[in-house]
Amino acid sequence: MKTYRVKGDNPAVTYVQVSEEHEDEILLIVTKLNGEDERIHEDRISRELFQMCIETGYLVEDESLSADEPAFQKLSA
Repeated sequence: MKTYRVKGDNPAVTYVQVSEEHEDEILLIVTKLNGEDERIHEDRISRELFQMCIETGYLVEDESLSADEPAFQKLSA
């Protein structure tokens, strides 16, 4: 699974991990870290919006977290 970091979310850090891909939408796991607070939720967005977020640099792939293990497990360790 690929993991992306949301640009400009200071002081919090938000990671978005692609959980499932469908024809017109993508299921995401969103992990927001703010100090010791960690919030995880699922979200669905259109494939078109997801591509636009990557193309504009709003989402940047974080290769250090892109793997088979869910991002929130790596971030919590």
